[in-house]
Amino acid sequence: MLARLPGFLRRSIDAERAPEALACRLAKRDATFLDVVRRTIYARPASPYARLLRHAGCEPGDLERLVERDGVEGALAAILAAGVYLTVAELRGERPARRGSLILEVDAGQLGNPLIGWDLPMRTGGTGTAGLSFGWNLAFVRDRAVDLCLVEAAHGPGRRRHAMWTPPGSGAIVHLLDLCARGSAPARWFSPVDPAVTELPARYRWSVRLVREGGRLCGQRLPAPAHVPALAPDPVVDWMADTLATGATPRLHARPSAVLRACEAAARRGVALDGAEVTVDGEPITAPRALAMRRAGLRVLPRYAAAEVGLIGVACLTPRGPDDVHVLHDLVAVIQAPGPAAAGLPAGAFLVSSLRPTAPLILLNASMGDTGVLDDRPCGCPVSAPGWTTRARGIQRLDTLADEGPSLPFAAVARALDETLPRRFGGGPGDYQLVEDEAADGARRLRLLVHPAVGPVDPRAVAEAFVAGLEGWPSGRAPAVERHAPLATGVGKILHLHRTRDGRARRE
Repeated sequence: MLARLPGFLRRSIDAERAPEALACRLAKRDATFLDVVRRTIYARPASPYARLLRHAGCEPGDLERLVERDGVEGALAAILAAGVYLTVAELRGERPARRGSLILEVDAGQLGNPLIGWDLPMRTGGTGTAGLSFGWNLAFVRDRAVDLCLVEAAHGPGRRRHAMWTPPGSGAIVHLLDLCARGSAPARWFSPVDPAVTELPARYRWSVRLVREGGRLCGQRLPAPAHVPALAPDPVVDWMADTLATGATPRLHARPSAVLRACEAAARRGVALDGAEVTVDGEPITAPRALAMRRAGLRVLPRYAAAEVGLIGVACLTPRGPDDVHVLHDLVAVIQAPGPAAAGLPAGAFLVSSLRPTAPLILLNASMGDTGVLDDRPCGCPVSAPGWTTRARGIQRLDTLADEGPSLPFAAVARALDETLPRRFGGGPGDYQLVEDEAADGARRLRLLVHPAVGPVDPRAVAEAFVAGLEGWPSGRAPAVERHAPLATGVGKILHLHRTRDGRARRE
């Protein structure tokens, strides 16, 4: 990577040619999809997808006819009905894929794109496993940078200065390179995780040094991560306020929970953030959280992304919900699972497929564990002008208590934590969190954390108010209420449902 990085950094995206590049991708979308499938799936008989397609009786000519007749999404819906898909658990090797007589153990290594080499190692979360390990190529970063260049233009003119509030790791490096590819390296890099702690994997520290050294070789000074915990956000607030004072627009990329703490700190200090922008992802973006950010004067720009496929959607500027995004369907195709639900695949689940020959993983109808709404109605938003007309919103995870426990409707849990409890007991979004602890012997317990800043509360009343209205909540499992700030994962995420194993946060 160090050998290739200076050339990447020296050659920024030509903003004037970006519309032409996207138009070419969209015009060749069907052909590109078929070529990728032919070279990465049909040409590799051992590929899990090749085996699923064979079991479904779908040969290359059959897929070509489906695409010619119904387009990419129509073809994907047809092969989905024939059993060509992977659930989250199947994708991550947590359980075999069963399609009639076919029982398939999915080897994540066989999903890697054979057309590219690794530049950046990536890893997704897993519950009972280490998750997926794979790699990104700088060519894929450049592919998505073309889209992000067009997205920025759709946001309107302005002298923007960028900063990141993300922990060291490949995800942060990708965002840094996204900006560099568009000719605007970030001014600051804040990290909610201390980059100097010994618990941080060595590869995270070395990746930071590697990228900064690559920048130095081509004359670019890239920022080093400075530790700013989410619960002590004053340096981030100061940077946004100072940038606004110069007449520029600060654009901060961060997680929603961290931005909420910055909003609270700004309000407490009487610092105005009107006109600042935040790009938020990595955690659910609920209506109360988005509203709290907007009340602080922020322009909230949600993103929908997954490490397996990269960027899926970017903010709609005329949204119908707090997380309304335009699907970047030159990079991915997204369809929904119809009802009734298949085993491990809830009705309405989003299924994502790779389209670019530079994609890190080759996926066909892979579930990221999310459900939501897909909408093709015109919105009049400038982000749709380049051709991204499909939108996704109401994105939620269908989670469970314990590995085989009852399903929890995420929207109801998030509503209880972000709306019901703050309205009744005080505080705001981000002050309440459900925690599931798993001991070494497999025993589990539930805790409901209430931030100490909320003030005095009756623990029994809090527990009763939380479970009231949660249909399907297991009887006898009312959480124990504790006064404690919400917990963060090892990479700084503060989730509505936080899981620990043997006292440590489980990988997310």
